[in-house]
Amino acid sequence: MTINGLASRVLPDRVWNSIKSVAGYRVFYRQEAELSSGVRLRVRDHPDWSVLTEVFLDGGYDGPILDAIRGADPSGPIRVLDLGANAGFFTLRVVDLVRRHAPGREVSVLAAEPGSKPGKKFEDRVLRENDLGDSVTLLRGLVGRRSGTAAFAEYPATTTNNVFDANATAATRAYVDLEAHLDGSPIDLLKCDIEGSEADFLASYPDLLARTRHLVIELHEAYVEYAACDAAIRAAGFERRTSHIAGPCRVDYWVRPAQAVPADAPPTDPT
Repeated sequence: MTINGLASRVLPDRVWNSIKSVAGYRVFYRQEAELSSGVRLRVRDHPDWSVLTEVFLDGGYDGPILDAIRGADPSGPIRVLDLGANAGFFTLRVVDLVRRHAPGREVSVLAAEPGSKPGKKFEDRVLRENDLGDSVTLLRGLVGRRSGTAAFAEYPATTTNNVFDANATAATRAYVDLEAHLDGSPIDLLKCDIEGSEADFLASYPDLLARTRHLVIELHEAYVEYAACDAAIRAAGFERRTSHIAGPCRVDYWVRPAQAVPADAPPTDPT
């Protein structure tokens, strides 16, 4: 049995992940590469590998990203919201796929991440190493409500930081008002991974949802009522395209159907 396998059996996951991330074992994970699109990827630790695998190697968001690229208005940039941006891999995948499938198209990403370590990684990985400051904006705050503060629990070796864990050491973080950073334009793709604050987000941003074309949302059923969130998204005019279980949450992909032809519209000429 490997050291990793033995330690995983003996130690709680949180303890072993912390050891791997903080101690010299993390050197094993450090790798970097430049893709054919020009996107640079640098992996520093075990949480990086986990997210890299989900986003790039497994292509977990590729379908919605490609749908958004195909459906975006060609007269403007492809507009993306990355809520719960973590260390920046989703934003980089968007840039990577746009460069591959729609070369020359501009991208505009508004990202939000409250975690201190993931936020620092995002800044390093996306804004500095990939020099994307002209097309990507990072907000360092909580998403859910539009104002106020909350106690935010952070873990050094996981990606499950949240505002719900009373047993963890928490720091106060402020909520950001996304609409204060948007101009009212349609959103081609909204990715929401905010670790249990989904119900607050859905209730707080009806206008934002109304102008969103594609929505990928992780619903953490330990903190939200799935049926209520499902109903809220349907009420916003979306139809669910796919749904699957991913660890402690359900990941749903929603699309806004094409506008129905008005009943009094003239018939289309079949020729």
